[in-house]
Amino acid sequence: MYELKRGEIKQTGKPDELIPARLYVKGDETSSEAHGSDEHPGAYGGDEHPGAQEERAVDNIAPKTQTEAETAEMQQRTEEAVAASKKSEGETTEKNKDGMATEQTTEDEVSENKDEKNPPAQRKTDKETAASKNKSTQAAPAVPAVPAAPAAQAAPAAPAAQAAPAAPAAQAAPAVPAAPATPAAPAASTNQTENKPAAKKAAKKQTAKTENKPAENKPAENKPAENKPAENKPAENKPAENDATSPNQTENKPAAKKQAAKKQAAAAKQDVAQEKTAAAASLKDEEAAKKQDSAAQQDVAAQNTAKADEAAPAAASERAEEERLESKTGQQDPASSAPEPPRESSASLFRKRSLTVLGPDIDGKIPRSQSRSRLPPVASNIILTYQSSWPQPFLHCCKDDGDWTDLPGLAFESKGQGMWTIQLDASKVEFVCTDGKGAWDKARQGGNYSISAPGEYIVRAGETKRSLPPPRKPQLVVVDSIGSSSLTLAWNAPDEEDGLAGYRIYCNANGTDFVAQTDADTRSYTVENLKGSVKYVFSVTAVNEDGVESKGIIVEGKTRSPGMPSAPTFLQVASHGTDQITLSWSPPKDTGGASVTAYHVFRDGVAVDTLVSRDPQTGENLTTMTWQDKKVEAGKSYTYAVSAMHLPNRTPSQSELVDLLVKRASGSLLEVQEEDNEGPPTEEITAKAVTALRMPRLGEQVPHVILQGFNWWSCENKNGWYKVLLSKVQEFKEAGFDMVWLPPPAQCADKRGYLPSKWYDLNSYYGAQDDLIALGQALGDAGICPMMDLVINHRCASKQDHRGKWTVYEQPEWGAWAICGNDGSGTGEGNKSTGELLEYAPDIDHTNQKVQQDTKDWVDWMFKTVGFRALRLDFVIGFAPHLQEMYVRAAGSPFTVAEYWHGDPSVLRNYVNASKGQIAVFDFPVYYTLKEAVRSDEFGGLRWDGNKPPGIMGSDPVRSCTFVENHDTDHLEVVGGPFGNNDQIVRGYVYILTHPGTPTVFWSDWSDRGKDIQAQITRCVQIRQERGIHCLSKCSIVVAEGGLYAAYIEGKNGNLAIKLGNRDWSPNGGQWEVAASGRGYCVWVKN
Repeated sequence: MYELKRGEIKQTGKPDELIPARLYVKGDETSSEAHGSDEHPGAYGGDEHPGAQEERAVDNIAPKTQTEAETAEMQQRTEEAVAASKKSEGETTEKNKDGMATEQTTEDEVSENKDEKNPPAQRKTDKETAASKNKSTQAAPAVPAVPAAPAAQAAPAAPAAQAAPAAPAAQAAPAVPAAPATPAAPAASTNQTENKPAAKKAAKKQTAKTENKPAENKPAENKPAENKPAENKPAENKPAENDATSPNQTENKPAAKKQAAKKQAAAAKQDVAQEKTAAAASLKDEEAAKKQDSAAQQDVAAQNTAKADEAAPAAASERAEEERLESKTGQQDPASSAPEPPRESSASLFRKRSLTVLGPDIDGKIPRSQSRSRLPPVASNIILTYQSSWPQPFLHCCKDDGDWTDLPGLAFESKGQGMWTIQLDASKVEFVCTDGKGAWDKARQGGNYSISAPGEYIVRAGETKRSLPPPRKPQLVVVDSIGSSSLTLAWNAPDEEDGLAGYRIYCNANGTDFVAQTDADTRSYTVENLKGSVKYVFSVTAVNEDGVESKGIIVEGKTRSPGMPSAPTFLQVASHGTDQITLSWSPPKDTGGASVTAYHVFRDGVAVDTLVSRDPQTGENLTTMTWQDKKVEAGKSYTYAVSAMHLPNRTPSQSELVDLLVKRASGSLLEVQEEDNEGPPTEEITAKAVTALRMPRLGEQVPHVILQGFNWWSCENKNGWYKVLLSKVQEFKEAGFDMVWLPPPAQCADKRGYLPSKWYDLNSYYGAQDDLIALGQALGDAGICPMMDLVINHRCASKQDHRGKWTVYEQPEWGAWAICGNDGSGTGEGNKSTGELLEYAPDIDHTNQKVQQDTKDWVDWMFKTVGFRALRLDFVIGFAPHLQEMYVRAAGSPFTVAEYWHGDPSVLRNYVNASKGQIAVFDFPVYYTLKEAVRSDEFGGLRWDGNKPPGIMGSDPVRSCTFVENHDTDHLEVVGGPFGNNDQIVRGYVYILTHPGTPTVFWSDWSDRGKDIQAQITRCVQIRQERGIHCLSKCSIVVAEGGLYAAYIEGKNGNLAIKLGNRDWSPNGGQWEVAASGRGYCVWVKN
């Protein structure tokens, strides 16, 4: 193992085998990866390295163990060095006499042998060390242990004054004189110098200047010997100064040279003996080592061949000396004379030995699969994907700092499923999105979106980011179960699930019609409402978090023969009167695999009629059926049920109709067996032939009084709150209340119902669904309109998705797409909220068309199922008023009041105007003003400009709902505490029940303050009903000052006068009589 750091390659560990690798160098960072091709420096077995364009690769082979061939070669080098030293004695003496010699030295460290069996070599004298290094320029080249970075080019052949720097060694040669390095080969040892003739002559003329350090010689085991350079810089070559006092310089005398040569030869022989001992120990690994070393020897052999001619003259004399030495030792290394085979590169050697797909095919090319991690080609434009529920979004943009587009901007193209795309010929763009009708989508921080580089991007939930690549396809899609009208599909997840958001199912002849989308953890889906005995083609795709789909997997399935349909759904009483009862219902959930063309109607358990639901001429089916029973008696109750039929029964009156239906029937319908023609009936419902409850509306001159039928703690009633209210319906009627505001009806995450979850589940902490339906029917029968507390700004999911986020909704089924993109939870994928965000529940994207339709359908179902006829809207500051107006109109424009908690009348008027007058507001300005007046007995604030009452009551009484207390103000200190004591509470109700607007009485004030307080409030409600005081009744204020408030109010059935405060006052004229009185108030009516 090696490390490249600051220009040096250092050994950091011992590898166990040859591991081809590619060393990537980028800046100061280095990394190594197994590679499979030289075609691209970033190829990782077919994958592209993210920084491939900036990297350079260096083939790297891990160090090898020493083989017998290496041992023989080292012995050869030793013998050559001895011969060269003798030959150079004469030349050195002659050259020194002329004073023309130059000195060339290289700095090197000799390895120290640490093996116990081979004691360290004896330290050589300064002269012996210098002579040994001087001869190292002629020794055979050492086999490089690791191909390092290419060495610097060799110096010219002119007499060298300074040796070229050698690359740091990866494996040290034995402590013998080294051979000259090949110019083009990577330097493997600091013992190698340039093998140039001029440099070689200079080395023979002068002795080397060297550092006097002990040699380090590691044992010849299967470990690389460590060899570190003394300094990471080239050695200095200076002319020798014949200064005997310098310990690093040898004396320039013939006798000294001769003596040094002899000592060098003796030391070399000792090293040879040590090498032979190490070689004998490694013979058992010879075959394995030769295989590993073959590739490395080929490169060295090729380099040595190029130098052969250049070193020919010296080689002749060296061979003679070699023969002489061999004759003395009686041994010769056969490997020293054998030519080395051509050496392959590490990459080619790896491919040849690899059994992976990286191995070459028959034409020598490297097959590679397309990599998912490769960098995409450099884009020249911007492709933008936008997720929106708008019918047609536009891009209002400025490209490349140019001019902005004309409004509404460039139109997006639909990709389906709420995904839109547009391609811009630009390198950067600033933009916002719009629906072309005044709605804008800006970045989450409120500014414009911006993209500063070409590429593919997605805009979603107020953010812009790079698009994810398409996901992998699902695997092994199968038909898991088969029914008459359904097929269940199942599949396995893709082999890669990063970024996976879910799956989409398509169905038709080509498998392209969207059916549904599941989350990432759901790997099966049942496709319903299919025809029997029909083959269907399905496609299942994977979709990522950006809404990008994979290719689909196609599967076919055939349904079984048609069977019996299930019971119809949503049977309810649409209307009733003294002379008729009208029913409505929807088709069955399971048609049994064939069309339902008729329904059987039962009254009191007897079939009374057959309703055909298919047009025999066009073949179209009705989606909502209605049937009217006119054979009823006023005041009598009846039970009803309905069943579904594939074909109506053939009777004399319907024979022709049946023939037409059969003529146009499909093959599935004709396959139905007779016993499967009709399904089971619905559960029975009861209806009474009485006058139907009319829907109250804003602005009508009717003396409406609302009772809020719960408080903050009603949900904790052990018997069920709906049962409590059901027991008091007759009291509500006698008191004069004509609307009762009921608590939120849906199943919820909290007790009080203001965190709704499953809309169609009406079992809550207030009671069971059946109790609520019974209460609604009882109120309707009493002529009292149930008011629905509609909480739709936010909604809590019932399950977690694959990310562990609460985004899976049931009844109706929604996903993260229904949550506002800027919701505080961070899970939303919809458009930004059109109002203020709520902190404790996910804000719903009411710009989404499916959300809108589901909301409309639910309100309609609640009106028909429970009997609601009025609406109270919760937290209306959370979404746009025009969306609330849409829902109110869809419900038939019933009386609707909104909770807009604000004390400024101008703010409330702006809201009312934004809803186009379809919605009233709770009059908080009147609440705050009246509360202060009653507490302080100072009534000047009850007369505003123009002698009008305060708040919305004075400016727009039709849309003013006055109140004294409600379930929030009753216990929240933010409003300054409760309204007051019992006397103050009564005076407050005397004021709002006798004045314009629509008053609301709080449950706790009417029911929980004692019989006397209840009686006083009830009497004021009755006076309003008797005199016909309505929202538009005229109010004339006579006195509004400290201690006294007095006014006259006109009703449809007569006028009344009112006095509040401790001061005396009575109405002018005769025929006035006291209708109600108490502490601090009096009410007169005129006969």
